[in-house]
Amino acid sequence: MPHITLTNFAKTYGPIISLKLGTKCLVVGSSPSVAKEILKTHDRILSARHVPNAVPSKGSDLDTTSLGWNSGCNSRWRYLRTLCKTELFSAKVLVSQACLREKKVMELDMVNLEEGREDGELKNLVRGIVELASAPNISDFYPIFCKLDIFKDFEYNKFPSNPVKELLSAGSDTITSTIEWAMAELIKNVDSMKKVQEELEIELSDSDYPKESQLLQMSYVQACVKETRRLHPPAPLLLPHRAIETCKIMSYTIPKDTQILVNVWAIARDPSMWEEPEVFRPQRFLSSDMDFKGNDFEFLTFGAGRRICPGLPMAAIEVPLVLASLVHFFDWELPHGKCAAELDMTAKFGHVVYNKFPSNPVKELLSAGSDTTTSTIEWALAELIKNVESMKKVREELEIELSDSDYPKESQLLQMSYVQACVKETLRLHPPAPLLLPHRATETCQIMSYTIPKDAQIMVNVWAITRDPSIWEEPEMFRPRRFLSSDMDFKGNDFEFLPFGAGRRICPGLPMAAIEVPLVLASLVHFFDWELPHGKCTAELDMTEKFGVTLQKKEPLFQIPKARK
Repeated sequence: MPHITLTNFAKTYGPIISLKLGTKCLVVGSSPSVAKEILKTHDRILSARHVPNAVPSKGSDLDTTSLGWNSGCNSRWRYLRTLCKTELFSAKVLVSQACLREKKVMELDMVNLEEGREDGELKNLVRGIVELASAPNISDFYPIFCKLDIFKDFEYNKFPSNPVKELLSAGSDTITSTIEWAMAELIKNVDSMKKVQEELEIELSDSDYPKESQLLQMSYVQACVKETRRLHPPAPLLLPHRAIETCKIMSYTIPKDTQILVNVWAIARDPSMWEEPEVFRPQRFLSSDMDFKGNDFEFLTFGAGRRICPGLPMAAIEVPLVLASLVHFFDWELPHGKCAAELDMTAKFGHVVYNKFPSNPVKELLSAGSDTTTSTIEWALAELIKNVESMKKVREELEIELSDSDYPKESQLLQMSYVQACVKETLRLHPPAPLLLPHRATETCQIMSYTIPKDAQIMVNVWAITRDPSIWEEPEMFRPRRFLSSDMDFKGNDFEFLPFGAGRRICPGLPMAAIEVPLVLASLVHFFDWELPHGKCTAELDMTEKFGVTLQKKEPLFQIPKARK
């Protein structure tokens, strides 16, 4: 997978590397210090977006209707960002809609897979589209061939220009992917699942179902969501940036128009920053203030800076809310008697491209948020199922926090320190976007003595950063407790933890994700016991990743939920 290959390159050649892809220059950052240079220090220059050449730009509304793929931070883009912050994802708006989200979580249907495969077929279709969209396109490397690309014959003007749909498409897949990863991690980590359920038992003792107002008290649920996002970032390379002018990054010259990627997957698995980075350990976030809001560059699940994911506030609510409900109401087992150890945690890579969905800012937020959130939840649940002790701690915390409520509420999330640590640890091990979205240099600049040419594509390898052994102790291990004694967060300030990115391109949906993932995770753990099918043990739980539009499990998480009394 690209983010893992780039992580291996970083181990050999250093945290900032330059690649020549055909006629194009690509710069990849894979450490918190480089991520900070890209997403904060040189944010203005490197905040342009690298857009695939196969996408027809003439006659399209890309620069006027798109948040994620707007080529530059122009006035229209700033207007859309402001609209998201004030009308869609502000604290006031999110609080006012809490009851609606809680109601919809409780209305989720149980699906009997033996009765039909329609849902699975739809998901496979979506994943197939993502795989095809993420395949290399020769015109991106040799723009001269762009006119010969038949892709435009099918996609150009196929959909109406509607700024609403982009938000939907961006939010839906990332949220569902995060939830799927979180559930998989919890099922695979039995201790973590138990801890989530115990926390939910406490927090929901006086309520029938998880509420958004309880999410802040569900520290372990939140930790599980963070840990899922660390391990399985929805966008492991974020979206590509582009340099609008030449600049310097750590003595390196970044030429104008260079494409820039941030490998958040590498950052989140850097053993120098994370203890046992490959292990799902939500407790690492219980003692840490590290968050995914773009301030902690070790944890950049949603990016950072002006390009941070605008849907972050929504994702921060939805993922923990859904996860808490799933865990609280059901016990989960893998089919066919499989044990948690047999759960396949392989990730599959896919890359977001323009015209996968119509040009529509609302759909972009939904598609960006849904898959990353569900992916993080799936990873978190898988880690908790695999790590029995972490599951136990989550449930113990939930038992205490939900003692006066029937279900997890968003208002309780802040008190659920271990749940929050599990979420952070999941985001560290499985950042939804391991390379974030690619940046583009709007001008030549210097990064750590390297010259970044104008228009260079820039990526931040957050996956490499969060698995750097120089930053994380045992970075490959799931250890939520590493966040219990740390203030590290994913809000874009801690460049060792950047699942949402940082700077002006940080994921705008971070606040939502910070609520949703721990809320859903807490609910899943609190209401259900989880078992692998066919009698499998947790040691058999496959945690292999699959690169895609979001970092997903190679083998979808299958487990049997059993309602807890």
